[in-house]
Amino acid sequence: HVVRRPQSALASYAALNRHAWGPPGAAGHCLRNMAPSYRIARRATPRFSPERYLLVRYEDLVADRARVMARVAGFLEMEAVPMLHQPTVAGRPASNNSSFAEPGSPRNLNRFERTLLRLTVTRNARSLGYR
Repeated sequence: HVVRRPQSALASYAALNRHAWGPPGAAGHCLRNMAPSYRIARRATPRFSPERYLLVRYEDLVADRARVMARVAGFLEMEAVPMLHQPTVAGRPASNNSSFAEPGSPRNLNRFERTLLRLTVTRNARSLGYR
């Protein structure tokens, strides 16, 4: 189960989908999908054994791909082959695909987006170590 810093996930999703949904619609659509994911992660982490459930924070993956992918390989009971360190799309090498001008530098959320975020994911995200 992969989670990402909620502010970054929302900023990225809104930037990519603003043209289709409009700013409020993009934020609402994103959070309708994010909220259950964080709720499931919060509930599953203490409920399931480490052999049955693995939570991966996107930021940890970016910071130390080798360590995180070794954890994923161990969880899947497979060899941690070097190919696991290469991002792919449909089995083909992929480059960074960030919606941010500089990777890791999301735009500031507006007041509406910050309010929606607080109402929908804050409690669950905090339990996963997000501020």
